[in-house]
Amino acid sequence: MSRQWNTLGYACMALCVVSTYAQPSAPHPRILGGENSMEGQVPFYGHIYFKSDMYSPCGGSLISDEWFLTTTWCLMNNGEGNNSTAIPIPADEMFVDLGGANGKAPHRFGIAEVIHHEQYKVTGEMEILENDIALIRLDKKVKLTDNINVVKIYCGKLQVNDSMTVAGKGMVDLFKETFADTLQVVTLAVTEPAVCKSLVDTYEDPNGPLICLGSQDGRGHCVGDLGGPMYTLNANNQSVLVGLASQVVSAEPALVTCAGKGSVNTYTHVYHYIDWISKNTGIPKEQFLDSTQESGQTSTNIAESSIESPQANDQTPTNSTESSNNNPSEN
Repeated sequence: MSRQWNTLGYACMALCVVSTYAQPSAPHPRILGGENSMEGQVPFYGHIYFKSDMYSPCGGSLISDEWFLTTTWCLMNNGEGNNSTAIPIPADEMFVDLGGANGKAPHRFGIAEVIHHEQYKVTGEMEILENDIALIRLDKKVKLTDNINVVKIYCGKLQVNDSMTVAGKGMVDLFKETFADTLQVVTLAVTEPAVCKSLVDTYEDPNGPLICLGSQDGRGHCVGDLGGPMYTLNANNQSVLVGLASQVVSAEPALVTCAGKGSVNTYTHVYHYIDWISKNTGIPKEQFLDSTQESGQTSTNIAESSIESPQANDQTPTNSTESSNNNPSEN
């Protein structure tokens, strides 16, 4: 049987939400099989919106008081689900909400600049996304609180069956275009490399540029969750960022790929891109990294050794877009 591919930006086009920037959809409208997060549980979570119609395609994570991390796919106009012809959405046509994960009024920030990874690309018939990561510079510095705070990046070595938490705030009702009032969280495990490689030819292992988590018992990320954080706990029981929700891959028909049988959730491995993040923000990478360098994992132990930091990308970034909108945002 031929393999079916769902980037959550390609499949289920018959169910796509119509908006100025048509973002594809899927039959399952949010984190599947998850539960409501507690207040302040994921203070680094933020959601991206389009100004034109308040459509919300994706989430992301606050990694400093002015830099927000998400995936490039989230910030592209993918038309009718065609990732190969996608173009960047102007920075001044989007904004980021922080601190509204549990139904409270969010703090709204404009976007001053977007930096896409210069080697982001869509490859092959399966439309594999490579280097799916992007930086957003907010239009003003964030005042950090218990409900809005930055997250450090985990730099430890990952192993199969390590338990990870995924957070997302996708749609509650697909056709009414309404979103969850409360951020959803779900726990998944790092899957065997052979399982992921059978679906994603370029997959290496969980310490490469991509991490695969298995969709277990109908649990996983879906539409509206892309770009959002995958995180674990360090030795001090603090959340540390591991990955960004990128794609869903499945051998099942496209309409059932979200958390479907045989599917895997793929995540951009944030630490793999730490030199790129440091280079483009101008902030030393040590300021982003978790200083404990080991995890107090909730159900399984991650190896205490740290993986070698990837080499910096020497290519000059070319995919930066700055906002021409100088209107102040609410805070």
